[in-house]
Amino acid sequence: MTGILKMIIIIFIMTTLLISATIASQLPYIPKSGGLADSSWPCYKGDERRTGQSKYDTSNNTGKIKWKIGGSFSSSPVVDVDGTIYVSGNENFYAIYPNGTVKWNVSIGSSGATPAIDRNGIIYAGFSNGNLYAFSRNGTIKWSYKTEGVIYSSPIIDESGVIYFTSTDGYLYALYPNGTLKWKTYIGRNLIPSPSLDKARNTLYIPYAGVYALNASTGQIKWIYHAREDIPYTAAIDKRGIIYFSTSYDGLYAINPNGSLRWQYYISELYLLTPPVIGKDGTIYVSGIQGSRNGNLTFYAITPEGNLKWKLRDVYVNQYESPAIGADGTIYFGSWHYRYFYALWPNGTIKWKIKIGEGVSSPAIGPDGTIYIVAQTHGNLYLYAIGNVNEDKKQPLLDLWVISIIVGICCAMLIATIWLWKRKNKRRFGGDT
Repeated sequence: MTGILKMIIIIFIMTTLLISATIASQLPYIPKSGGLADSSWPCYKGDERRTGQSKYDTSNNTGKIKWKIGGSFSSSPVVDVDGTIYVSGNENFYAIYPNGTVKWNVSIGSSGATPAIDRNGIIYAGFSNGNLYAFSRNGTIKWSYKTEGVIYSSPIIDESGVIYFTSTDGYLYALYPNGTLKWKTYIGRNLIPSPSLDKARNTLYIPYAGVYALNASTGQIKWIYHAREDIPYTAAIDKRGIIYFSTSYDGLYAINPNGSLRWQYYISELYLLTPPVIGKDGTIYVSGIQGSRNGNLTFYAITPEGNLKWKLRDVYVNQYESPAIGADGTIYFGSWHYRYFYALWPNGTIKWKIKIGEGVSSPAIGPDGTIYIVAQTHGNLYLYAIGNVNEDKKQPLLDLWVISIIVGICCAMLIATIWLWKRKNKRRFGGDT
């Protein structure tokens, strides 16, 4: 073998290895440990403290519909590390590619709640048949766990991989990653809220006629703060460990980590108040209706000290749903009454709004700043992707494989050409064959 041929083979091997390394570097690293997936939106309200915050900037989102896809959707969406969107349906569980095409769907036969994704790529979702299902990324069901009620809650996952969720049978459940029971604690009948987790204090919080604090390791109740009504909304926890929950009649509560009242923001003649979310600066956002179901609609920004920062009239987030907040501070939510989807500046002014439909879910934020929501439009349910339709599209991994194949073919053709040329010249000049 001549020196030039050896050099060509070496170049071909090095090129192939370089392209393979490039592809591998762009694939998400998934550590084999517990906790939520390190994605842009792995669960309801975005993180285990249910703050509604995203770590991704959304300042380039111009509020244009990039795509929509129809389906019998029944939950808010979540986003995996590779950009796949998962959402429950009235009969099925769906995986959607970031371009809006269906990756797969699994028939369950009952209505599902908002899922959660762990670091190993397992997706957990509860359904109205009382089962919590664990799905793999290819859509196969790894296991299911049966409760005696309906599951409306979105699970949360701790660093050891334990999954926490509630059921209307009244229990807060803790399951090991293999689907076996670690513990369950009875809270009260018709338990709906999703649990919130303070990892630093190893404490779970569940609003129910106040708020319950439980030891995440044992399920033992640490303390209860009592309010005068059942509370179906998920609590939010700030970086200081203060717990915020809303009520339909008494307004917004802030509770210290030891269970004592920090403050209460009272709203007169309140009919309904939605689940709170928390901005990077500690501002708490909620929306409410005063007087009656068709009364005054108001979106509130409350300071960490419990004072009104600003309010925006004639804007209301859907019941049970909550806003999402980009890393740039933009606040996103849909309104049932006016069928608009809103983006607000942090000072409370409207950045943009688009007419989308009614029954808008809680938003999820993608790594490129795209907002994903489920909404009902003209009686049909759609998953929407909202963003900047003119943004530069990232090169998909498939293109790298195409480049690799093309480079390989070119190198092979070059080798074949040189070999044929050498063979022809050897014959012409009497060389060995």
